[in-house]
Amino acid sequence: MPPRINRSLTSSARATLTSMPDEILWEICLRVDNLGGLAQVCRRLHLFSKSNTLRAQYLVKTYGRPYAMFHAIARPKIFDPLLCKALIAAGATISLALVQELTKVISVSRAFRSRARGQTHICLSRHSHYIQRYFSSGNARIEYAKKDSWCLNLTFLAATAVIIEGAIRYSHLRLETSEMELFLDWTTGRIALSRAALETMFLERQFAPLPLRMEQYKASYTKNLLSNVLENAATVSELLYAQLIHNSRKRKTPVVSSGPAKIKMTKT
Repeated sequence: MPPRINRSLTSSARATLTSMPDEILWEICLRVDNLGGLAQVCRRLHLFSKSNTLRAQYLVKTYGRPYAMFHAIARPKIFDPLLCKALIAAGATISLALVQELTKVISVSRAFRSRARGQTHICLSRHSHYIQRYFSSGNARIEYAKKDSWCLNLTFLAATAVIIEGAIRYSHLRLETSEMELFLDWTTGRIALSRAALETMFLERQFAPLPLRMEQYKASYTKNLLSNVLENAATVSELLYAQLIHNSRKRKTPVVSSGPAKIKMTKT
């Protein structure tokens, strides 16, 4: 039998949260495990939870800078161009791998293509070649376009916002190889990569291993992606921390983390 809820205590807590200073309420929102659940407590918290700045800071704090954008994209109901910009302002990174995998899914999605008709004008002209190249069917991998793919339900505007940000960063590159495929080939021992090549991948192209399937997204990262290659886990951890230091120096801000970025897998 479930425990009885003390209605007077619930009302008292709601009244306390309603009258609390914005600064304290903001910090509370950033520290809870379930921001969506907290938003249902009272109207003021509900309004707070709709702030893109708060959402961005929450995602960065919860998943780390390398994975905040990935987890935001996996929440198509809230992810839009404004949240994308807020995440970048909060320090979230956009890797070449993320842009590649995003375009692989949506380029073979009929539903996405139908939503995209008549809206291609938002593809900025100076990035159009890059965007067209990644939207072409020749770069699409059909096996990624499952109904439960992590980004399949994005709006056209939201997806293109990420791709344009990727174009700004990586349009000078002419890499035909998928970053994730390259990484998986290295972790499984099919190819050898030098330390310098790995550092270029992690630091210049902001790589972070992505759990692309929803079954990977819901389960343990180590079990799904590195279960057979644990000898490489230490190297990946070192490179992710080096990426954190590298980005901190570019922004000239102190590193707040005491170690490598944690990869958290939680249900959306």
